[in-house]
Amino acid sequence: MKLEETVPSASIPSSIGETGIARRRRTPISVWIAMAFVAIAIVCAAFGRQIAPYPPNQQDLVLGDSPPSAEHWAGTDLLGRDVLSRTIVGARTALVGPAVVAAGAVLWRIEDPKKYFETVFNRAGAEARLTTGPGG
Repeated sequence: MKLEETVPSASIPSSIGETGIARRRRTPISVWIAMAFVAIAIVCAAFGRQIAPYPPNQQDLVLGDSPPSAEHWAGTDLLGRDVLSRTIVGARTALVGPAVVAAGAVLWRIEDPKKYFETVFNRAGAEARLTTGPGG
């Protein structure tokens, strides 16, 4: 029995030589679906009034509360307002509200923004000087 036959060959991990396209193929489909939902929400927040099929506050009391139909895809509420239009236009509030709260929390945590950013930039400059050495 020869030595070459018994020794398994070492293989190079496939992730070392892969290009961006090959890496993208490994992204789970659930991530792509989630990104699509976020993109749709952002588009609805930016262009909600233009893409809504009906004015969000237009009432049709005769129609009242109706189930989804060909005319109103998500149905209507008790006052006859189109639910889909109200959802599309309401996306702005759903995205802007949490963004404002998060920004406020960050700024509240920083206490003194000028001092905070000076410290951050001074640290970055010190790290850059350490990596480049004394001569530049």
